[in-house]
Amino acid sequence: VVLGSEPTGNVVFDLSASDSTEATLSASTLTFTSSNWNSAQTVTVTGVNDNVSDDNVTSTITVAINQGSTNDAKYDALSSQSVSVTTTDGVDAATFTIAETDNATLVSESGGTDTFSVVLGSEPTGNVVFDLSAGDGTEVSLSALVLTFSISNWSTAQTVTVTGVNDNVSDDNVTSTITVAINQSNTADTKYDALSSQSITVSTTDDDTAAFTVTESGGSTVVAESGSTDAIVVTLSSEPTGNVVLSLTNSDNETSLSASTLTFTPSNWNSAQNVTITGVDDNIDDDNVTSTITVAINQSSTADTKYDALDNKSVSVTTTDNDSVPTLTLAASSLNLAENGGTVTLTVTMSAAATADTTVALYTSGTGVLSTDYSISSTTLTIAAGSTSGTVTLTGIADQTDEDSETIIVDISGVSGGNGASESGIQQLVVSIVDDDTAAFTIAESSGSTSVAESGGTDTLTIVLGSQPTGDVVLSLSASDSSEASVYPSSLGFGTDNWSTAQTVTITGVADTISDGSIGSTLTVAINTSSTADTKYDALSSQSVSITTNDDEASPLVTLTASSSSVAENGGTSTLTATQNVATASNTTVNLNTSGNATLNADYSISSSTITISAGSTSGTATLTAITDQLDDDGEAIVVDISSVSGANSVAENGTQQTTVTITDDDNASFTVTQTSDSTTVAESGSTDNFTVVLGSQPTGNVAF
Repeated sequence: VVLGSEPTGNVVFDLSASDSTEATLSASTLTFTSSNWNSAQTVTVTGVNDNVSDDNVTSTITVAINQGSTNDAKYDALSSQSVSVTTTDGVDAATFTIAETDNATLVSESGGTDTFSVVLGSEPTGNVVFDLSAGDGTEVSLSALVLTFSISNWSTAQTVTVTGVNDNVSDDNVTSTITVAINQSNTADTKYDALSSQSITVSTTDDDTAAFTVTESGGSTVVAESGSTDAIVVTLSSEPTGNVVLSLTNSDNETSLSASTLTFTPSNWNSAQNVTITGVDDNIDDDNVTSTITVAINQSSTADTKYDALDNKSVSVTTTDNDSVPTLTLAASSLNLAENGGTVTLTVTMSAAATADTTVALYTSGTGVLSTDYSISSTTLTIAAGSTSGTVTLTGIADQTDEDSETIIVDISGVSGGNGASESGIQQLVVSIVDDDTAAFTIAESSGSTSVAESGGTDTLTIVLGSQPTGDVVLSLSASDSSEASVYPSSLGFGTDNWSTAQTVTITGVADTISDGSIGSTLTVAINTSSTADTKYDALSSQSVSITTNDDEASPLVTLTASSSSVAENGGTSTLTATQNVATASNTTVNLNTSGNATLNADYSISSSTITISAGSTSGTATLTAITDQLDDDGEAIVVDISSVSGANSVAENGTQQTTVTITDDDNASFTVTQTSDSTTVAESGSTDNFTVVLGSQPTGNVAF
């Protein structure tokens, strides 16, 4: 400040700042004298720190004449002057600061803590309220969720404690966020109200491990084959994020498990699950056996990657044995062995399986000859470890001889291995070889039957033995009716070399003159016991074959004749003859019918209305006999017909056979007068004489004289 002219006396200025909270002056008065009036005096304006974020503030510095102290009327009348002062607010921004202890926030799930502090950057114009929130409340908790700063405590940092939250989940170290934000509805400073939220990162150290524990009751697991039990307990060490499925398997069938899978969920993870192990009776003398139960994560069914990556765990189980040293028995599938390749299975059975192979030696004897009558697949039998039986096979060897049954005796001759296995007492079997050969002979007819013609026709049959004989076999052949058929040869001989070769027999028809149709006869084949050297064949019964001999004569025809064409009425006879043009082997019956004007049994009689032509004959007869009467009836006729013919070989009437025989009448119509004493004489005196009148034949009605 400087005067414009020398004053007549001291000139005193008063200096004032309109806002002393924004600026201060180095002098509040300035005095100019007549000697220094023209020397400018400097006033220093200093900004005042008010800690308030109030932006740039403009205030006024006023320089005014202090009239009471100024001795120059001219200056005393001057008006005051002012200077505008701008106080810049660059230092006092509306901010807040979060300070983390050791520049980081770390807590552990086990309840570990860390702290951070919050302080304002400038004095607010009213209360400033902060809301604090944890981004993952399952990982951390805060000691305060609201912080309030006022005009009086704004510069005092407020501390917040962060505490780790135990979640039981193996989730590694988890990073979450804590947010500090202005609560605008409760903050009374618009500068602070406009501030954005700030956040810090918190790392929560995990104290959980994905694991499972298998605990043996009593510290070990022991069961007996008799079915006793033991148990294991399975637990999880941390809560899974999804289902955890465990698969349980045993390495040996020595034990069984009450469960093959265990499932843990987020809700039951901390509940132990029990598995019962039961000993399994295996019938094997295997001492105490140690096996392993494996508990493994079933990865396809488990929904927690931490658990999914876990290794298996195992438990050793001892199963105490309850089996004694095995003993061996021998059995056969059948005690009969068919000769023609039949088989019998020999089975050696152990009372209990062994852990080592068992070798059994077999010995055969008996009337059957090994490699001739039978074979055996092996004389040494091995029962594999863990098995209780082994087999060998007997096979029959076929021969062609009818022989009695033979025997195979099978013994166990030695046992080795098999945990000390031994034969149970004496094991022996007797198997019979059933012979399939039979002493027999077979007759085979060509075309299945034997038929020949009378004219010398032939047929054949073959004969063969059913088994190889021990010596010669001779068969005798005979025909039951040599008039119908002959046989060649009459004997056949079979030996040990040709027994299976069929021999042919020829049957030939024998001609006769009888129309006898087809005649059946029998060919008998019998063992010639005196010439046969095999007792089996010697005892055989004979066999027979039916032979049919077909007739070569035509079917017979029958004719009828009478020995006389007339007969006298008074007992005359005529012989009726039925004649067959060829004889037959059985009777022929010819039935006759009579007719004509003669009356049967009145005018004549016939000995039979049937004529029989006996077998082997060619004719038969019947007799007509006239019956006398007293009538003059002239000659009467008897007509005789063949009404039917029956018999063998289709016998028939030869056309129409009829013959007529006439009865000659011997009666005349007449009468005879006979006088007494050959004359008739009477006296006039009335004496009498007689004569008789008689007819000569029976009239057909009254005759009047």
